[in-house]
Amino acid sequence: IFSVHSLVHHWKHPLRESLEPLREAYRIGMAAGDVEAAVWSLFSCLNISFLIGGSLRLLEAEHFESARVMLDFQQNVHYHMTMAGLQVIMNLRGNSSQTTRLIGDAYDERQIVVEQNHDMVTFHTVVVNLHKLVVASCFSDHERGAKMTVELAMHWLRTVPGSYGLIPMIFHGGLCCFAYARESKTRKYYRMGRKLLGKLKDWERHGCPNCRVGVALLGAEERFCRGQLKEAEKLYEESIRSARKMGNIHEEATANEKYSAYFADTGDDDKARLYRAEAIRLYKEWGADKKVELLLLLEKDR
Repeated sequence: IFSVHSLVHHWKHPLRESLEPLREAYRIGMAAGDVEAAVWSLFSCLNISFLIGGSLRLLEAEHFESARVMLDFQQNVHYHMTMAGLQVIMNLRGNSSQTTRLIGDAYDERQIVVEQNHDMVTFHTVVVNLHKLVVASCFSDHERGAKMTVELAMHWLRTVPGSYGLIPMIFHGGLCCFAYARESKTRKYYRMGRKLLGKLKDWERHGCPNCRVGVALLGAEERFCRGQLKEAEKLYEESIRSARKMGNIHEEATANEKYSAYFADTGDDDKARLYRAEAIRLYKEWGADKKVELLLLLEKDR
């Protein structure tokens, strides 16, 4: 069950459909005494719940509880990866002094927690890098996110080719690359963004439903970079509709935030405020209180 729903099922079905089978795999594993297999399923449940926009308030509590289980059964690498995910949630909820770094009460990215000779060190590093990329993207540290993506994207594609985490890596990496391409006027980030957009398009053509929001939103950002504004607007609107249809509140919030930034950059302040207000509403519903705070400050400054 774990292998199917961590590596295969999401390429043809919505990611949220894997949650209940993985919960069942966790229960079966614990009942059978196969703790390691059970903990893999538990770890995937936590990640998938976050990636489909589950309530951050509930996820914060679930991460704490699950981390205790992992520690009790000496599943230390899973524990550290779970705590890195918890730190992302704490940053988004405003329960950390940091936003764009995994530094806080749950996790400190500056510390080595898995030895280099451990057989899970590569996977642990990929997971932590995904979490670093998520906070860089969510809190608009486009430079950090883009540079990470240029350095590591091809490695991710080789290392975790079937993982459910690959699509959000491409999504957030592409957003950072296109944004930083505009900020820095550096072509290599635009080229990387296009390469990642091409990957999502290929996967969508082969039937992956979890790429739809990314194809539309990265497509909008790519058209914005090229100055094709009418086409960009159509794709921003499509990304909002797609995220809403899939029930991914966090992606709907992100799409509204990006559309607001687009209008701010192109001089339409009324529409920028309109879409920013919708992003604030959605982030608040998701539980991302720090995002709400920062967007309200941006609104005040405007």
